[in-house]
Amino acid sequence: MGNRLPAVVVCCLSVLFASAAHAQEHWGSFQSDSCTGMGTRQFSAVLWGIPWGKSWEAECAKMPADIKGHHFNAPSRCVNKKTNMWGEFDVPDASCSPKWGTFKQDQCTSIGKRQFSSILQNIPPNTKWEAACAQMPADIKGHHFNAPARCVTTTNEWGQFDVPDASCPHWGAFKKDACSLVGKRQFSAILYDVPAGMSWDTVCKSTGATIQGKAFNSPARCSNQGTAMWGEFDVADASCTAPAASSHSVTRHCPPLQTCVYPMPRYLNVYWDAPGQWDKDVAAARLPETRSSIDGYVKALTASSYFAGVAQYGVGQPSFASSVEANANCLKKFPVPQTADFAHISGFVACEVNSLNLRSTDNLIVNLFLPPQVTPQWVNATVLGHTIKWAGCETYGGYHSLVPLTLIGRNLSAAPTVPFAVLPTATRCNGNFDALTDTVSHEMVEAASNPGMFGWYDSSPNDILATGLPVLEIGDMCEKVGIFPTSSKKFSTGEVSPYWSNTPPGCVFGKLP
Repeated sequence: MGNRLPAVVVCCLSVLFASAAHAQEHWGSFQSDSCTGMGTRQFSAVLWGIPWGKSWEAECAKMPADIKGHHFNAPSRCVNKKTNMWGEFDVPDASCSPKWGTFKQDQCTSIGKRQFSSILQNIPPNTKWEAACAQMPADIKGHHFNAPARCVTTTNEWGQFDVPDASCPHWGAFKKDACSLVGKRQFSAILYDVPAGMSWDTVCKSTGATIQGKAFNSPARCSNQGTAMWGEFDVADASCTAPAASSHSVTRHCPPLQTCVYPMPRYLNVYWDAPGQWDKDVAAARLPETRSSIDGYVKALTASSYFAGVAQYGVGQPSFASSVEANANCLKKFPVPQTADFAHISGFVACEVNSLNLRSTDNLIVNLFLPPQVTPQWVNATVLGHTIKWAGCETYGGYHSLVPLTLIGRNLSAAPTVPFAVLPTATRCNGNFDALTDTVSHEMVEAASNPGMFGWYDSSPNDILATGLPVLEIGDMCEKVGIFPTSSKKFSTGEVSPYWSNTPPGCVFGKLP
């Protein structure tokens, strides 16, 4: 018995020493270090009390800790710094999550959306900027976003959000202009914040407004002034009354040896495009201006009573001569341009007329239709001392003139001149089929009654001063820019434009009902 007791004592002392040694292992004071990841911060401390002969790394790797209310069975990393063994713990910390800086308001990105952008701050080390940005939510102007629409890396990481904004686009302050029609006054404003990459004209035509309590789905006209897009709205105004019609008239201006009117006009539709290409081009532009639709309109117009009012000027019932594609040889000499200037146009018309081998060009008037990808280059011209300025096809949908005498074979007619109307189908010139047909009818009556400033028009000083136009032809008298602005009338598949009648005085549509 006496020999066994010391053994038990030795055993128990050994266990006691071992427990005491383990109890001495402990972490020192934890220090807060830098962020180590999305939402985690490193906390580190020295491991003290490692028993002699034990592996520092092994002891560290199994040493638990409680930090900031979080329990860890072991460190995330153990670092032997020669003089001490450090334990590093990745502890959840909301301050290590990235955050957006102040959001700045940028440009409009689409209809009804504006970009707001900000720099992503506090991105943790070893975290890809793009990855952090792509998963970072935000709340902007009362809207919650789970992530940016775009992340852009420069010297910083930017997040771009497309935020609903009714001001994309919006009209500036409306100004009150002159009367535009009888009973209506024009109000105009600049269109601001057109989304990047979008057509000014397209956006203008789809942007409504409320003016003097009246809601408009779109402007009556859009005018691209180069540096700004203006919308023009016709607003009801009882003060816009018509002037006394009896005090106005058009008069005949016919010098010797000139053809001043075309008594029996024959209208020839010419389509300046490659053979078989016209309908493909209008289809590509999503327009309804096919050859058959245009020809159908002109045929219906020449067979109607629309021209009855121009009989007083010596113009009789017209006829539809034909419809032709561009002659192949003329296309070689005058290829389809992107912008057609006057010389190119008149040269092409002369070539087309000569290619038809007509016995006579008497009463022939050419309706020259330009495909959607072509716009006419407006010109300034002086005719019989009058300077005429065409401001652009957003204001004037077309024009008419004469082929120069030298370009038409003199054996064809005693008066070898051929009037022609330039009729663009580009939407910036004539926004839809109604606008195109309105222009067609306008130019057809003017080309017959005033072929080359040698026929009927108003040149009274008072009317010139009132409109700013050098002369007013019978169609101009009734247009928005004229003395008696009158709305167009529906006809067939399109519209017809009013024109001036001396007897009885006023704007008429012939004898159309």
